[in-house]
Amino acid sequence: MARFKFKKDKIKEQDEKDKALVSKIQQMFRTSYDSMASRYKKWDMCIKAYESEYFKRNLPNYKVQEISNYVYSTVETIVPVMFSSNPKMLAIPRGVNSYQKSVNVQYALDHEWKREGMFIKLLEHIKHGITTGNAIFGLTWNQSESKGIGEVKCIPIPVFNFFVDPMATCIEDAEYCGYAAYKNVGEIIKAYPEKAEQLRANTTPIQDEYLVYGKTGTENSKNNVLYIECYMKDYSTEVTIEEEEDENGDKKTYQVTKLKYKNGRKITIAGDVLLEDIENPYDDGFPYVMWKCNPIPGQFWAMGEIEQLISPQEAMCSLMNSIIESAELTGNPIWILDKNCGVEKNSLTNRKGLVVRKNPGTEVRRDTPPTIPAYIQNIIAELKTDIERVSGVFDVTRGEKPVGVTAAAAIEALNETAQGRIKLKVQTMEDMLSKLGSKWVRRMQQFWSVQRSIRITGEEYVPNSNLMQDVQWVNIGQKNIGFKEIDRTDLDGDFDIEVVGGSTMPTNKTARFQQLIQLAQTMAEDGLPMVDRRTLLENSDLGNVDEIIQRITNIKQQQMQEQDMKQQQEVLIQEQLRKQQLVEQEAQKEADMARELEKLQSQANISTLQNAENGVQSELEGDILQSDLFVQIVQMLQEDPEAVRELALKDPRVLEILQLIAEQSRNENSAEGEV
Repeated sequence: MARFKFKKDKIKEQDEKDKALVSKIQQMFRTSYDSMASRYKKWDMCIKAYESEYFKRNLPNYKVQEISNYVYSTVETIVPVMFSSNPKMLAIPRGVNSYQKSVNVQYALDHEWKREGMFIKLLEHIKHGITTGNAIFGLTWNQSESKGIGEVKCIPIPVFNFFVDPMATCIEDAEYCGYAAYKNVGEIIKAYPEKAEQLRANTTPIQDEYLVYGKTGTENSKNNVLYIECYMKDYSTEVTIEEEEDENGDKKTYQVTKLKYKNGRKITIAGDVLLEDIENPYDDGFPYVMWKCNPIPGQFWAMGEIEQLISPQEAMCSLMNSIIESAELTGNPIWILDKNCGVEKNSLTNRKGLVVRKNPGTEVRRDTPPTIPAYIQNIIAELKTDIERVSGVFDVTRGEKPVGVTAAAAIEALNETAQGRIKLKVQTMEDMLSKLGSKWVRRMQQFWSVQRSIRITGEEYVPNSNLMQDVQWVNIGQKNIGFKEIDRTDLDGDFDIEVVGGSTMPTNKTARFQQLIQLAQTMAEDGLPMVDRRTLLENSDLGNVDEIIQRITNIKQQQMQEQDMKQQQEVLIQEQLRKQQLVEQEAQKEADMARELEKLQSQANISTLQNAENGVQSELEGDILQSDLFVQIVQMLQEDPEAVRELALKDPRVLEILQLIAEQSRNENSAEGEV
């Protein structure tokens, strides 16, 4: 009986502790929620101004409600500039030994980024941050995902659902922070089935309207429970007994005082029910990162872009509506008629050719409205300028050509300067993504318990024998897709996470690309361009750079082959022409020889040949062989001149003798003529 009573007392004591803890969390949340009342109204006003709802008034139908929403235009101009390039998280190793593992971390980060659809999440939530001033992401681990192996979950948290220590200036120095929302009781019972009965008893109508901001149809919903997930620092300690051996091998025991919750504490409640009270499962602190649009020094919450634009936008809408109403009245002025004129007031319209019949002696006329003062238009123009100055978004930022500026370089310089404030937002966003990437790597290192198949895609991934030797590659649609098995032991290096890509602004990109084109057209002292083709393509918007380079290489090889074939054909043609020329020259030589022999035969006679023989013999005196050849040639000329021609083609000495005979004959004929 005593044991049962003791156990019952312990259960009662535990219940009292649980109730006290639940009450503490509720009080922490309520303190934060109440301190945020003015900010909730301000955020509501900014969101409605973006949607144009804030500038609408309950006016009669004949009143004009024209809204040219420059607030919306400003936000929608900033966001595309910030996301002109897809941000990319890079794993940078802190040491040489971590380099190979940093490649694995890069694969895993890229895979996780695509799996979670981070570009769309980031785009939508940064727009929320520009509107309200703050964008908060929660990075948690969900063990039930992917058939129980678990996945990292990146959750964009609306500012209305995030509560924090009112004394904090950032998440890191907050004593507590967390997430609060009204959830359907069935959703919570699914996660905590053992608490089903208690949870059903805690259903309540929605009392905190901002916790369901933007959700319709929740006014009459009663099947909800206020769900609060709180992370808090806990400084409670506990004493433990530890042992150690001295130099002699003797064991000594001593007491050590340690923090009971080294990483802090995670407490989850739903209504008055304690769902979970555990040590913070994340060893890198609170699982939240925050981006601030326009930080205010010393304050946790930042200011958005819309807050300062509402006043000039509201004044401009009022003046514009007044001008439009005045224009309508000018085109259709009011009627003034006597009560006894006999004309019904509803019968008077602005129809052309209208005939009005009235009683004699009465008046029916139209009153001319006063003209709008010229300064009204000037005020509207000044209000537009004020909106541009406050937001930092000018005509050139929206892609419009500034008035009076025509030079492309001047417009580019103005655009560069006009985006200075947007660049600062991009830099702070990249800093936030670096923190998010670091936490993401810690989640994978801490919770990945099984080996995972990582899909490697993208134009930047090309099979490489050094870094990707253990990747299985397939080619689908002319794209390389790899698969690699990774577990947390492959990610246990020491890394820094850097973010690149988003900092490439459109104007910077255009200016840089134009500069690269000029460098590609500029030759260096070695005759090569300052920038090669690959660099130019990699800095363009084209994604398939390797395919383009390969295609150009194939075309060059084909052209070189065609050029080699053409040169070979030209060499063959030239060789044929040379052989033909040699044949023609030989033929011409034979023809010349034949003509010379015929001439010698017609001119030669016996006496001339004898005289020529004596003259030639005197010239060739001492050369017996040549004299014998001469006698032989002379005899052959008398007997067989055709044989002399064939002999002259074979022996050049014969041709020389024939030339001497012809010259001697000409000399003798000349002497006889003189006599």
